[in-house]
Amino acid sequence: MMITRTVIANLAFVLMIVSCQGTPVTVTAVPTTTPTAIPPIASQTPAPISEPTDTPGSVSQFQSFPGAGCCSARTIEAGIYDLPPWLDIPLMVEVGEGWGVLNEKAALLFLLAGQGRNEFNDPSQVLVFMSVPDEDLQAILTPIRNSPELTPQSEIVETTIAGFSGLQFDASAKPNPEYEGDRDADIPPGVQFLPAVNKYFTSGFLWTTWTAEPRLRFIALDVGEHVLLLEIESPPAEFEVFASEADKVLQTLKLWR
Repeated sequence: MMITRTVIANLAFVLMIVSCQGTPVTVTAVPTTTPTAIPPIASQTPAPISEPTDTPGSVSQFQSFPGAGCCSARTIEAGIYDLPPWLDIPLMVEVGEGWGVLNEKAALLFLLAGQGRNEFNDPSQVLVFMSVPDEDLQAILTPIRNSPELTPQSEIVETTIAGFSGLQFDASAKPNPEYEGDRDADIPPGVQFLPAVNKYFTSGFLWTTWTAEPRLRFIALDVGEHVLLLEIESPPAEFEVFASEADKVLQTLKLWR
């Protein structure tokens, strides 16, 4: 909230979901209608949870993030972790106390959650990781900055994080008082759907802000042969503190091969 939450739109199929406790549950997804004139949140409708798996020859010595579906973050212990292998970016990151995780390969959704909670008790502070095929950082960030759902708070400027060069900009989500939310899908009222970001998730899933009118920071980093797109989101009053905490995590990023 973005993620927001994960919604499966206009599809009817049976998904096998593995709960956080590892109990298989069969769920039949029902076709949904995308709200008109509203951009997306990753809906909080439960979606398939896939435990990350490493491919031969790509296993590191660090911990793996547990699988965790949208949208209540799963608490993790402090430690050094690999980014999920399905992101296809061989990075490790050090995470301190107090963080949670959403890690859902089926939706291409991976984020670290801070301690803030929205009105549905889902995260309100998120650090989202996306793997982007494009290599032109300006071309990645410009459509997001031009999103009609956002008000830019800065120009796109150069940045360096953990030795990786990149670009970033800040924005705030515009008010959306007409949207009443969807408690069944864990989507709070007043959120903004973000189609310019939604393209980096699995087709059929929707992405939104996690709260109404949050502040956001988007960062695109050149990481080896890949581009890592990051989104930091928080309610405005907490943004600077949370962005600082997120930066401490990002400064530990390191390629392990």
